[in-house]
Amino acid sequence: MLIYEYNSVSAVLKKFLSDRKDRNPRYSMRAFARDLKMSPSALSEIISEVHDLSPARASEIASFLSLSPHQADYFKALADLGAAKSPAEISAARTNLDRFSMQSPEVQISKEQLDIYGSWETLTLLEALKLRDSARTIEWLSEATGIESTRVSELCQVLCKHEFASQDSDGRFTALRERSSTVAPGGKRPESTIRNFHGRILAKASEAIDEQSLSERDFSAMIFATSSKQTPEVIEAIKTFRRTVMAAGEGFDESQKDSVYCLSVQWFKLTK
Repeated sequence: MLIYEYNSVSAVLKKFLSDRKDRNPRYSMRAFARDLKMSPSALSEIISEVHDLSPARASEIASFLSLSPHQADYFKALADLGAAKSPAEISAARTNLDRFSMQSPEVQISKEQLDIYGSWETLTLLEALKLRDSARTIEWLSEATGIESTRVSELCQVLCKHEFASQDSDGRFTALRERSSTVAPGGKRPESTIRNFHGRILAKASEAIDEQSLSERDFSAMIFATSSKQTPEVIEAIKTFRRTVMAAGEGFDESQKDSVYCLSVQWFKLTK
């Protein structure tokens, strides 16, 4: 699981608990607390944000959750921010948290794989596998997403090969929830595949303007003069907004998920 989309210890723990419930409907908060070696009431208070998780316990929990070193550091940074009290402590904790990019180094992959995973089609298929009452066959996925069946078959087989998904004997595919559906290229400049990805997303947005009603989608844009020095602050605010929306969307009960949506945010200059 990619935890960088979550901006609090509570959100991360909720996600891990939800994933365990998906795999075992009988798994409970009490069972999760037992596995984390804490009382159910203590875990409930941390998840409901009544109490903060201490940095020391954060290290122990990160180990139990099998987080990578980079993910563990991010989780501990979230705990530090939650436990910070004074303005100086809060400022230091935020500065530390700002070191982490939304894209982790663990999900940087080869150029060959990027050609597959850096597409709107693949990410849409992965999310479609999580929808309620879905047949999750090639035919169903093709009809639900509008992607040609031959392309769906190609992508699903590659996803299975790299363990992003699995296929059972009846031809039904299942997303492996611990795998990330977010892909980031290495380097400071975006590779052509990523540029193409965003171009295709903008094209899909253009289609939605004509094909979807106002009740199904939302488009807004603001044009204003500001200082270019504000760009880092604006980008950080956008990251926080994306994490919040992602946490809210993924927090829905699995039985309520019936559609795949795209949230796309742009920030760019209109003057030379």
